Amino acid sequence: MPQIRFQRHLNSAYQKRIFSSWQGTGPTECAFARPLTPEHGRWPERRRFAQWQREIAAACGFPFIQPLYSTRKDTTDSVFVACMSEESSNRGPGSLRISVAMATYNGAKHIREQLDSIARQTLLPFELVITDDGSTDGTLEIVEDFTRTAGFRVRVSRNEKRLGYADNFFRAASLCEGDLIAFSDQDDVWMNQKLRVCSGFFRDPEVVLAAHSAETLMPSGERGRVFPDYPRTRVLSRASTDPLVYPYGFVIMVRRNLVNIKPGTERPSKLLAHDQWFWLIGTSAGKVATLADRLTLYRQHEGNLYGAPKALTVVERARKVAGTVHIVNFDKFADELVACSHLLDTVSEQHPEWASRLHRAARAIERRATLHRMRTQLYRPDFGFFHRFINFAHICWLGGYFPDRSGNRLGPRRAIKDFVLGVSGSYKLFALDRNQVERK
Repeated sequence: MPQIRFQRHLNSAYQKRIFSSWQGTGPTECAFARPLTPEHGRWPERRRFAQWQREIAAACGFPFIQPLYSTRKDTTDSVFVACMSEESSNRGPGSLRISVAMATYNGAKHIREQLDSIARQTLLPFELVITDDGSTDGTLEIVEDFTRTAGFRVRVSRNEKRLGYADNFFRAASLCEGDLIAFSDQDDVWMNQKLRVCSGFFRDPEVVLAAHSAETLMPSGERGRVFPDYPRTRVLSRASTDPLVYPYGFVIMVRRNLVNIKPGTERPSKLLAHDQWFWLIGTSAGKVATLADRLTLYRQHEGNLYGAPKALTVVERARKVAGTVHIVNFDKFADELVACSHLLDTVSEQHPEWASRLHRAARAIERRATLHRMRTQLYRPDFGFFHRFINFAHICWLGGYFPDRSGNRLGPRRAIKDFVLGVSGSYKLFALDRNQVERK
């Protein structure tokens, strides 16, 4: 007998007759839902069918597969049936299966809360893959207890030797069998709609990665600031964003085919972690969706390997932009970009299906690196105002500060910062004593 979730009762023989037509076809979940408001219309012909599908899916709480609806003109109720067959249960849009990759190590204190939040998802994952890096506390016992009641497959693999944070996540991703992979830390808490909302952007076959906003969860249990904070939801075109400005892995969902692109053992220092790697490959190979929705509570505690960075004051932010807090050298930053471009060229040779996209992305990164090298001249203390202005004008003449979504330029925001802080020399007002900074 199928498992039924009712939006309202089956209170008429006609509705029961419709449901009986589904028996024997193997549905595991069904829901009857009336239109939410009168303007939805009784029949889909009154609206675009795709929009009608989304409304019914939202009303039912799980993906819309196939409708049955009443066209009897003697009733005011249209009956809509959303059905998932046994084969397509726990799947996202387009029947995409979602895997959750979790890397664990001595996480017994908080892991049960995270596991329970995964089990509460409005769109359950196809599987949860956990790779443990040699926990010595009760982490695996808690996972084993959770496995008994989970509504999806849970696979646990214990590493033969310690791999470390990054490689443990890489191994978890490599073991996943789903079409989409969501990365999970062992100590966070997911919002119930996380998987459903993130997976919706993969209806576009060009979207290969999605990242969402999150809120910090303080030790007191209160919610802190938003990190990461995407002010609006948008889809970025290929190679249109800085590959070194990446979100943390706990907010990322990727397509499975990105995992087939191996990072190798030798990679730049900026690409050591799984989130850094997948952001570089994702932004280079396809579109990336950034969501304003806050879909995770990012727990802050004394055991965080990487916590949320502290909020900067106006002066600290200006110092960071001017390159004086940590004595940032734009030439060093450019070297990291060039290393990324070389890595993309190497990967493109190993994966011909991605070659053209990765090659174009590598050239865009190199052009951006050249512009960053020119920015260094704007902050040299031995250069006068005239020399700095000439360099600024040169970057403008090359179009480096023009608005652009191709990833070849720096954009107008950096133009304002470089002129106000660099060309004018006002960055010296925020400068710290070099010896004092180096001691930090």
